[in-house]
Amino acid sequence: MMALRMAVADLRDSWSAWACVSFTFLVTGATLGLSALVLHSAAINTGLDDNYRFLLISIGATNVLFCSMVALAVVGTSTALVVTSRRGAIARLLLAGAAPGQVVRMLLLQLIVVTLVCSVAGNAVALSSQGWVLRIIAEDRGYAPVPAVFSPPVLLASSLYCAAVAMMGGLRQARRATAIPPVEALRASSGAAVASTTRVGMVMRWTGFVMICALIVGAAAFFRSAAEDFGPDAFQNLMQMAAFSLPVFGLGLSLIAPSVVGPLTRLWTRLVPIPGATWHLARHTVISRSDRLVKSVIPVMFAVGLLFGMMAIGDSVSATLLANGFGFELDGSSLVALLALMGLSIAIAFAGSVSNLMMMTRQRDAELALDGVIGATPLQQASLPALEATMVTGTAALLGLTMAGVSIGVLAYGLPYAVDVYAISLPLMMLLGILLVSWVITLLATVLPSIPSLRRPAPRVIAQLVAS
Repeated sequence: MMALRMAVADLRDSWSAWACVSFTFLVTGATLGLSALVLHSAAINTGLDDNYRFLLISIGATNVLFCSMVALAVVGTSTALVVTSRRGAIARLLLAGAAPGQVVRMLLLQLIVVTLVCSVAGNAVALSSQGWVLRIIAEDRGYAPVPAVFSPPVLLASSLYCAAVAMMGGLRQARRATAIPPVEALRASSGAAVASTTRVGMVMRWTGFVMICALIVGAAAFFRSAAEDFGPDAFQNLMQMAAFSLPVFGLGLSLIAPSVVGPLTRLWTRLVPIPGATWHLARHTVISRSDRLVKSVIPVMFAVGLLFGMMAIGDSVSATLLANGFGFELDGSSLVALLALMGLSIAIAFAGSVSNLMMMTRQRDAELALDGVIGATPLQQASLPALEATMVTGTAALLGLTMAGVSIGVLAYGLPYAVDVYAISLPLMMLLGILLVSWVITLLATVLPSIPSLRRPAPRVIAQLVAS
């Protein structure tokens, strides 16, 4: 009972932190619930055309898989931000005599409660959009719409699965938070940096990345060997393999992000010839806050990589068909079909980006207040969040293009064994649009929450961060 009262009391104090990232959990619950409902509706409608029924089952299952991979990275970063923001409270609990295991269980209990509450709201969104999604897919493929089916057990299973995914990302963060000595955690909560990744942990991350790369290479070799006979099936298999490599390689990049994002940002921002103290101050702030930078970059990276990668795959397959004299459009290469595979995963990525950036508002406000104390003008203070958003988008774009490059490489690796002539088409105008949308979303989530703090006295803004 004591542990339960402690968890409830801490949840009451930390509700604002969880509310900042609740959008990520809500969208994750909605996407997983919608994927499960589409899968269930196709599975129980046995009177459907076999090809269409298999298509819907494949779309539902693929979305569950892709959303899970993106959520493992994005939800993990959101949970880590909440745990980090509560580091001072966790330290005080440990100093008061709470055992590390009790604190870990308390944090996981909070995570489960927040995830389940958000999943219920997400399931309502999934139910309201299920019929529309099934109708859009049917119209794109030329079939009659499948009746939408309401299934409480499926939604319950989806909510529990969403909680399990969140726990996988939160357990490691909770254990790391309780492993820090309480005095060091109190110091870190006041703004000092704490090493976030040990050497052993980094070795394990790079090992996981190498294993993911080996998996992609092995699967690409397998599909290439199966693509010797030309036909639409060979194209579809190659396209699916290229699409599968997108979230898988993105998950691998998220593993090594703590050791890659900082140096990459330092490199490209140094090459940009922008004079002025504001750019250099923003660059120094972003690079010095490497942990915050990593958690900002990962969701945007997934959004850019998934969007551009899927567009490039569809365009490349269509261009290859035209180059070989085939005048038909391959099933699954339309915009609706591509979004049916990746749209829900992209929604999780954008939701995580907005939630994570808003979660960092209090720390960013304190930094802006300190900049004002040391002499920054109001215009410079207002410009710093915008420059930070630009740097986050730039680094995320480079990593997202790496994701897309790997998937296009997988496609180019197999196409010569399926056709005599192949063509790789990169929709550059679409890329510019994706980068612009990503930058605008990042800019709004970074700048707008910080505007009110610029009107308050600097000592009060700093004191609120220290007292949290």
